[in-house]
Amino acid sequence: MNKRMIIPILILTLGAISVLSGCFRDSQSNFISGVKNTLPTGWEMMLIDRKGAMDPSHGLDEPVFRIDFIDRTHRFNDAGGRTVFPGTRLYFYDINQRDAILKIIEKEKIYSWDIPDYFDETDGYIIVTSPLYINGGHFSADAMALYEPLEKALKDYFNLHR
Repeated sequence: MNKRMIIPILILTLGAISVLSGCFRDSQSNFISGVKNTLPTGWEMMLIDRKGAMDPSHGLDEPVFRIDFIDRTHRFNDAGGRTVFPGTRLYFYDINQRDAILKIIEKEKIYSWDIPDYFDETDGYIIVTSPLYINGGHFSADAMALYEPLEKALKDYFNLHR
């Protein structure tokens, strides 16, 4: 290959990478918008995708992004009588990491805090949470009754993306 052809090939390659990267961002953005549109009444979400700020569960590396969910219109009381809003945190990893993440989840079960737990998956993501993040670790009947509409809506949405 002569030197005059290297620059055009390099420009075409960089352009293709840029287009593919843009398609991934658009696809991710559409997916996240769909998550937001599926939320039950009262639920809000906060997307976190800045490296170093996602604080993954014990044993896991940083995800592609994290979404925190909270319902500030409903509340329950914990065993100490404190008011708690229902909520959860989900970590989204590239589906290509599925087998490695499932192995980590299995290995981490020996710990009693912040253990990763399989939540669901789509054709693009494996989704992980922790019992610590579901209603702040509260699993009373009242707490779970407030959380379950969110879980059902999310699982229904993720099922559409398999």
